[in-house]
Amino acid sequence: MKIKRLSDDIIMKIAAGEVITGTYAVVKELVENSIDSDSNDIKISIKDGGKTYIKVEDNGFGMNEENILAAVQPHTTSKLNQLNDLYALNTYGFRGEALSSICQVSRMTIISKEEDEKLGTKIDFIAGKKVNIEKVPIKNNSGTIIEVYDLFFNVPARRKFLKSSSAESRNVTEIVEKFIASSNISYSYYRNDKMIYNVQKDMKLENKLNIIYPEWKKDGFISVNRDDGWIKVKGMISNPKYTRNNRTGQNFFVNNRYIKSGAIFTVFEAGYAHMLEKGRHPYGFLFVEISPDEVDVNVHPQKLEVKFSDNTSVMNIIKGAIRDSLNEQTKFEINFVEKSFNDQNEINNYYIKEEKSPNEKIEKSYNKEYILNENIPNKKNIEYLEENNDNSFEYKKKIDNYNSKINYDIKKEKLYNFDKLSENKNYEIKNENNINYNIRIIGISNQRYIIAESLEKLFLIDFHAAHERVIFEKLKEQFINEGRINKKMILIPEIIQFDNITYEIIKENIVYFDKMGIGLEILEENKIKINSTPGNMKVKDINSLILDMANLIRLKGIDSIDNIYDDTIATMSCRAAVKTGDDFLGADKLLEDIKKYNLLTCPHGRPITMEINFSKIDSYFKRT
Repeated sequence: MKIKRLSDDIIMKIAAGEVITGTYAVVKELVENSIDSDSNDIKISIKDGGKTYIKVEDNGFGMNEENILAAVQPHTTSKLNQLNDLYALNTYGFRGEALSSICQVSRMTIISKEEDEKLGTKIDFIAGKKVNIEKVPIKNNSGTIIEVYDLFFNVPARRKFLKSSSAESRNVTEIVEKFIASSNISYSYYRNDKMIYNVQKDMKLENKLNIIYPEWKKDGFISVNRDDGWIKVKGMISNPKYTRNNRTGQNFFVNNRYIKSGAIFTVFEAGYAHMLEKGRHPYGFLFVEISPDEVDVNVHPQKLEVKFSDNTSVMNIIKGAIRDSLNEQTKFEINFVEKSFNDQNEINNYYIKEEKSPNEKIEKSYNKEYILNENIPNKKNIEYLEENNDNSFEYKKKIDNYNSKINYDIKKEKLYNFDKLSENKNYEIKNENNINYNIRIIGISNQRYIIAESLEKLFLIDFHAAHERVIFEKLKEQFINEGRINKKMILIPEIIQFDNITYEIIKENIVYFDKMGIGLEILEENKIKINSTPGNMKVKDINSLILDMANLIRLKGIDSIDNIYDDTIATMSCRAAVKTGDDFLGADKLLEDIKKYNLLTCPHGRPITMEINFSKIDSYFKRT
């Protein structure tokens, strides 16, 4: 086989395919050029997801005719003069590839004017070839307008790999949001002639983030600001109670350049340590400022990855900055809340009295409300009381003597009422080896595990995992049989505002939500009215459920919508299942359902049951 040199046309189209991975990449490259031109006001417009039209307009220093013609040639740049300049970059662009690549695979118009020119220059290109040039007036003293039509029109094999217009639009919106948050520049963003964002340059970061992520409230903002001299880490992260089921809310920048780094994702969440619920991911906009000679940005075609000269130190500093900010800006508080009773019978029914001695009674309470740094969603009220000689209970207004003994009481509902179980009722449970065991419930441990026994074994059953799987099986069964999940109407419909991308996903997939039992009505200003929720299940946080469902579509793609119903039902089941500390009613019914569906794991693959042979227990106690 003979080796030959590719033609310039093929070389340019291959290069364009590496740099232009979607319409968002075109917007990214053009906006970065605008920032490099010292612009402080940038306008972005797209149509059809950017596939048919993209426009970026700025008020930067502009170009004359000679520079425009040079800018669309491959490997032409104003940012580099020698090799060493590559390791001291303070600009976004430097390789001179992007504008040339975009020009090669589109119809492009560039209008630009330098400050000392009376008229601007307009040049039209088709597939990299100049087809028209003229002088035109421009409203700004200086600046540039670039319009891109019909991306990949001359590379149909590449154009067919562009995503749907809605998916490309979301990707463009995401990259615009990165620029809005990371630079002190005014941005206007239009999609199909509709204004999406209009953000002024002097807006504070927390206000920008509240626009981008309206569900991330200001009480959940934690600022990060660490200065180690050679490196600075600053930005805004979320209180652990504000999370998503994926990492789409996490954004990282190095010298204001947006990057994707698996290592930073990892150390970012490592900074939260044990504060995060399993499977949940916090929000964050984190900016790393470091000397240009300590970082290499020339390691990725779209410049989305970087390498640090001392990667270990950088990662440790980022992790430490997160942890320090969380420790300094979260609080431990205990709120004492009184509870009133209508009569003595209510009191007697509420408390369990336990005789400790003839002269002393202990009342213990699990009706406690404690707030751990305001991050833990489960709140329980701490109550304390004294017993008077008249056998009635009174609450003390405050604790005067911290050395005095305080008597507590136990909330009866927190203890499982075993009278509700049939003492002689046995349940068949099948284990991973398909062996059936007749078992009976003997208790509840640590507010999360059912303790049961058979003749040969002791069983620990994870109530949440089992309940989650039972809900999953029932919902899936209904969905298979009826093609949908039943709905129940909400007496007072709830209106929720979502971020722009989530709103668009919901809007485009309203039928999907309806099939999942959630009836929605699309309103203006990114607001959604919730009219109904899934029937036959308790939905504790409909806002978070809808957000999680939208994110499933966002990550898996609209084209695979028919393939994500199982994941959606699993998400709904997890959110509806009982959690540690909830009332454990219906344990007997749960075992019946485990038997009915022959369940071994939860929908996510975690085991439901742990078995311990009595022979092993006997051996431990040396009874054999």
